[in-house]
Amino acid sequence: MLQVLEKLERELHNPLVRKQQERLCCLLHPDFREFGKSGKEFNRESIIADMQEDDSALKIWSGDYQLQFSTENSALILYKSAHIESDGSLSSYSIRSSLWIKADSNWKIIFHQGTSTVPFEV
Repeated sequence: MLQVLEKLERELHNPLVRKQQERLCCLLHPDFREFGKSGKEFNRESIIADMQEDDSALKIWSGDYQLQFSTENSALILYKSAHIESDGSLSSYSIRSSLWIKADSNWKIIFHQGTSTVPFEV
């Protein structure tokens, strides 16, 4: 299960996927909420709109994925992420948690939280 959810989470980090409204609607549960590391709160509509308007080609490193708990139809994953700068260095470090639920045989993210943290080793 962790491999499937890690793949889906990494898909959400992909700048090309972030521009595909149809794919985002498949990945984000209708009741999706996010507490961003910026302190902003998002719902499904606002995060999709934010991704559509973002013209940056932001690259994201993510790793140390852990399955915190799971049932047949829900799972909480924890991981670390950082922005990859043009010179390859990392910045904007965060720890993240995502709650995924299985709806209509597909995994959908229903809640996500990012919290700024000090730089970590990768």
